[in-house]
Amino acid sequence: AELRREPRTLFVVGSYQVGKEKAIAAVARAAGGRALLSERRALSLKLCGLWDAELHTVDAADPQVRVHVMPLSAGVEAHEAMGALLQRHGERYAAVVTFRPTGWAYSKSDEAGLPKPWVEGAGSTRMYGVPYSEHSSWEELQAYTDTAHGVMQWE
Repeated sequence: AELRREPRTLFVVGSYQVGKEKAIAAVARAAGGRALLSERRALSLKLCGLWDAELHTVDAADPQVRVHVMPLSAGVEAHEAMGALLQRHGERYAAVVTFRPTGWAYSKSDEAGLPKPWVEGAGSTRMYGVPYSEHSSWEELQAYTDTAHGVMQWE
């Protein structure tokens, strides 16, 4: 739904130094692009054998980048960071959608049962809390995204 709303959407996945790799890969695949990682995170993934050259990059100029992996942040700081991304990459992206996959996430649903995003910047920045933690299984995350099918299409 987000890509239908604005085809030039940049997706952000909040993460710590490691973790959330499956969520990052799912968002990159659903967005039809690659995930931009820091050099340090890239090294960590390479050392762990989790680097996927088709999905990951450290090259910010790569035209296939549709996802940025950034530290988890919440509230106003997250929307300020998304606004800064839009200013820095305004010619490339028209909107930013952040997914915060964390065990501390709770989002109210709309009438259709879909997660309700926190929207700022006249709709140009949107944030979804995704209930997920290292204690959640991949199947639990998939069950959540099946419920939230209107937000993103997952593989």
